[in-house]
Amino acid sequence: MNLPDFYGPYVHTSTLQQALSDAVRGKAMNWIGAADTEREYVYVPDAMAMAAELATYDQAYDEHWIIPGAGPLTGR
Repeated sequence: MNLPDFYGPYVHTSTLQQALSDAVRGKAMNWIGAADTEREYVYVPDAMAMAAELATYDQAYDEHWIIPGAGPLTGR
């Protein structure tokens, strides 16, 4: 199973998580790479709900699944 980078509760090492924490504190966001570089992120509770549902289907086993995020984000 492939997932984009994570963000959400109990996530401490995501590039987006740190930027969101900076923004909430009114600080300049620390964005890794160019501000226009698009990245895909997935909210952990949503991703785990999809992964758990996939696990309930026998036909899902031995397959390659890509769980998408909500769409690309940039530092801008």
